[in-house]
Amino acid sequence: MLSALGCGPCSEADPHHVQLVWATQAGPDCLPWDWSTGLLELQKEVELPPWLSEADLDRIFEIADPYGDNIDDQADCLGRARGPSPYADGGEPLVQLRSALPRLHFEVQALWLGWWKLASWFHVLTVKDKDASMATVLCTQPPREAWPTQHTMN
Repeated sequence: MLSALGCGPCSEADPHHVQLVWATQAGPDCLPWDWSTGLLELQKEVELPPWLSEADLDRIFEIADPYGDNIDDQADCLGRARGPSPYADGGEPLVQLRSALPRLHFEVQALWLGWWKLASWFHVLTVKDKDASMATVLCTQPPREAWPTQHTMN
């Protein structure tokens, strides 16, 4: 809901990465109504990059599903986080993703977003092709001939 209003991240894909976002709910004490939680779906017209198959994406959805679970008592009723997200470091889903799909690079970010009673944790999973990520790192290093040479004094 917040991402549709331009107030938060959204799930998206381009040739270089796929970003998947899960919204959580503050909890029944602060939010008596039910609003959209869980995975914020990719738009239907979005094309997956060639390095990510539908089967891989389904596996990611399955493993990362806990990122959208309700986190009890995550906020006080003024919309302030009571503590860090249980997935601030990616948690068990990140470990499982890296094990199940080792050819992909995964990063997780926990964001506290919203205002007052609508504030909650959003978990952003970024997926990249590990080979392309490594190529980028290697290509940003200057070629050896461009490295400064050491001069010795006689």
